[in-house]
Amino acid sequence: MRSGLYKSTILLVAINLLISCATPTETFVKPNLIVEGRRLGITPCHCETASVGNIVSDTIGANLFDTGFIIIERTYLSKILEEQGLNLSRGPESIDYQSIGKLSTVDYLLVGSVAAREKASFFAYGYMAGGSRRIKIFSATIRIIDVNTGEVLAITTFQKPQGEDSAVNVGKSLAQAIKMKLRGEN
Repeated sequence: MRSGLYKSTILLVAINLLISCATPTETFVKPNLIVEGRRLGITPCHCETASVGNIVSDTIGANLFDTGFIIIERTYLSKILEEQGLNLSRGPESIDYQSIGKLSTVDYLLVGSVAAREKASFFAYGYMAGGSRRIKIFSATIRIIDVNTGEVLAITTFQKPQGEDSAVNVGKSLAQAIKMKLRGEN
């Protein structure tokens, strides 16, 4: 009886370790996607907290720099689009990809959304007490879209249901997953 309970406990611990070590990203890339020399416009990831979306987008751009894409910075892209009355802040579903391609000369556009929640943390030390707010991300999705056709060329999802992550870590995870697929790894 005890031997069976012991084996069951070991099995459950092993399964839990495997699940917790599993990568939180899943990526699909169109076969034979041409990256070298293509201009990739990075848009701010849509998030209720704009700064979180900006951090994720900036981190993705920085981490995709060595893939062969010519990275077009999100603030430059946003400025061009705002001058023409196009707004990226409503989320990826509202974007007119062909207009963006014509105005900005990008070939591909990286768009995404981030689901985050605010967590309050409080501390007390001696006579001082206070609190701070921390934003934790639990899911994100990015897509690389051909601006001429609207075709989704790559999509990566991030989900971490058993624990949240920071914007920088999420951006790195998303970029790393895309890089691996583009290089034919995994």
